[in-house]
Amino acid sequence: MTYTPERIAELRAIEAAATPGEWLHGEYGQSPYIVHGPKFQSPAHCYGSNGRNNASFIAAARNELLGLLREIERLQAEQIRWTAENATLRAEWEEERAGKSVAIQSRIVSDCELAAARSKIAQLTAANAQLKQELAMRPER
Repeated sequence: MTYTPERIAELRAIEAAATPGEWLHGEYGQSPYIVHGPKFQSPAHCYGSNGRNNASFIAAARNELLGLLREIERLQAEQIRWTAENATLRAEWEEERAGKSVAIQSRIVSDCELAAARSKIAQLTAANAQLKQELAMRPER
């Protein structure tokens, strides 16, 4: 999934509409649940054999979403910058090969660096897709 500025804005709006503050997970009897901060509001309850893990995931997703969105935006900007710099350096290198410019071959951003940035974006995109699914499954207030 590609995270467009519009999609990132949607996710920010979803986050802003949720119960504010850091979410924690704890237990209420035998059923794990999600709580919010000092007032122990309870925006979500998780039941079943995997309830504790689901509660832990939902709290982590709520707490980490904005940081993940910022990291996606940072990496997207970095990829744009690297791609533009690489194109410029490749053009300069072509000019040099034609005898029209000074040596700059060592400045070309390697395809490996671009691949590493794309890989990181793909990892964060996958993590955000999981967060999106969990946020979509939260009960309405």
